[in-house]
Amino acid sequence: MVDSIPPLHKAALCPFIILTISLGLLTNVLLATPPKNHAETTAEGNDKQIASKPTQIDKESEAKANQLVAIHLPELKNILRRLRESEPQEYAKAIHDLARSARKLEIAKNRTNGGFEVELQLLKSQTEVNLLTARLRVRDSSRDRKQLRSALTRFQTAQFERTKYEVQTLRDRLERTQKLLASAEQRLESKQQLSTEQFEKNYLRLIRKAGREPIGQNDAKPNRKPGQVESKTAPNKSPTPESPGKNLP
Repeated sequence: MVDSIPPLHKAALCPFIILTISLGLLTNVLLATPPKNHAETTAEGNDKQIASKPTQIDKESEAKANQLVAIHLPELKNILRRLRESEPQEYAKAIHDLARSARKLEIAKNRTNGGFEVELQLLKSQTEVNLLTARLRVRDSSRDRKQLRSALTRFQTAQFERTKYEVQTLRDRLERTQKLLASAEQRLESKQQLSTEQFEKNYLRLIRKAGREPIGQNDAKPNRKPGQVESKTAPNKSPTPESPGKNLP
């Protein structure tokens, strides 16, 4: 797509292409920045190289970004190559944004219900919209306008699908939470119905587990029925000695 642009405009296009790689931007944000001619862009680029230090690129992030481009966004391959050669600062920014998108896809890959495919379609359609917008800034074309309309339709559809996916994910999470809540409420109810008798049984069990025996009225056996009076055996009494001479004639 970018290779069909006249060579005189490629240098002016590169700084703007960076904005298209930053995947959080929308088309109206891109159009808010006026294009610059080749002389202004070259002068600003020289000033930036003098004023700023070279940006260090994390090798792991660069590998993730290049892998993402090679598999899912091949239209960005030549753009990254030109930026690496002529705009190292902007190349580093592009690598950072692409690596962040790659990490998002990795997270989505571990989800269920098609989360990875939803995120991938959103990424691809947004990149296509941004690239076509950048191309129209350099050269107006009815063909590019038509392609932009189609790409924007796909982008809006992808946005809708991701929102629908997020809603379904929240519903599933809510359903799981409601099940956990119902189970917790049942346990709470069972705890509330614990009788005094059961409490006493547990208490005596723990007393005996500690190697002790129940003592006192508070440690009475709990297995008798409510209202039942514990039977008591009358103590043996010795016969009353008779009075001397009671049976004498």
